[in-house]
Amino acid sequence: MRRSVGSPRVAAALGDTAALTEINKARIDQREAEARLADLSRTALREARANLANAGEANTAARHELAKFLVGTLMQARVAAAALMDAAFDEAELAFNAYCQLGLAIEAVRTLGCP
Repeated sequence: MRRSVGSPRVAAALGDTAALTEINKARIDQREAEARLADLSRTALREARANLANAGEANTAARHELAKFLVGTLMQARVAAAALMDAAFDEAELAFNAYCQLGLAIEAVRTLGCP
């Protein structure tokens, strides 16, 4: 059995089979860890994309609901404005009818020979 020289690389370079085995095992472990990391990264990316798609759908649904609410609010305001217009038109109709009646009365008085 050889005496350990400290570094596994130096020992492997000097022909220590245990050191060579340890280095090969470490390389295999590193490759496996890198492969696991790549798999986890792909999985995380796939999940992130799915979450992004879900968030996009939720955003679209929320915007749709907001638009429905705003349109409902605007429609209520428009109905209120229409009610004001109806009242104004009714008042204008009364005023116009009074104006016409007064015009007819004026014409009736003129036919009596008054200027």
